[in-house]
Amino acid sequence: MVLKAVLNVLQDDGYIVKNASAELGLLNAAKEINVEQAGEAFWSTFWHGANARWKKNSIIEATANVTEFGAECRVRVNFQVKMMDNRGAVMDVRQIEDQEFYQDFFAKVDKGIFIQKEKL
Repeated sequence: MVLKAVLNVLQDDGYIVKNASAELGLLNAAKEINVEQAGEAFWSTFWHGANARWKKNSIIEATANVTEFGAECRVRVNFQVKMMDNRGAVMDVRQIEDQEFYQDFFAKVDKGIFIQKEKL
């Protein structure tokens, strides 16, 4: 039930599930966001011509691990952002460490579990 709630939250937030294993309690998902700014693209092309590089999109990847722990479950989730350029090359990779981001995610999971338990 908890794995399903995590899956539902990710899908509701626009993530595409890439892999899921109920046996392992593991799932991977990704969401692509267009971050291209016309001004940045213009000036980069203006100054660098054919060699221009600018931020095109970011990909947020999520990995979740749900483990039974007695009568309870433990949920571990990591989110990582890859910044891609206009040529499809990786410009930057970093883990999301924003506490509010994770609190918001787990609040949604908690709500999803409640809805499943109440069969709403």
